[in-house]
Amino acid sequence: MTQVTHPPIRHAKFGIGDVVHHQIFGFYGVVIDIDVKCMKGEDWLNDIAPNIRPKANQPFYYIWSHPATKKSTGIAYEAEIYLENGRDVVDTDTVQARETMLMHAPSPHDVNDFLRTVMN
Repeated sequence: MTQVTHPPIRHAKFGIGDVVHHQIFGFYGVVIDIDVKCMKGEDWLNDIAPNIRPKANQPFYYIWSHPATKKSTGIAYEAEIYLENGRDVVDTDTVQARETMLMHAPSPHDVNDFLRTVMN
């Protein structure tokens, strides 16, 4: 009998719908999708400044960013290493924005509408 071995499974720290805070850029967002590793390719990673370039072999998240904490609403693709639980962050400058985001987190319908707009 042949035995099949699988590589170890890396579990994502955050799940879809979790609120996260970006530790470098300071924005808050809601996780809308997860890749077990960077799926954008080596060229995409190499476009990131070397001092903040993440390793590809970690979970990457699609994050619906909140406009009150970033220049515009949009979808960011971020490495797990730079994210923390957005509900645990205590930052008096962004508490109101975070609370607003939690009340208005996008539904799957909102995300689909946004993606259709961006892709056209």
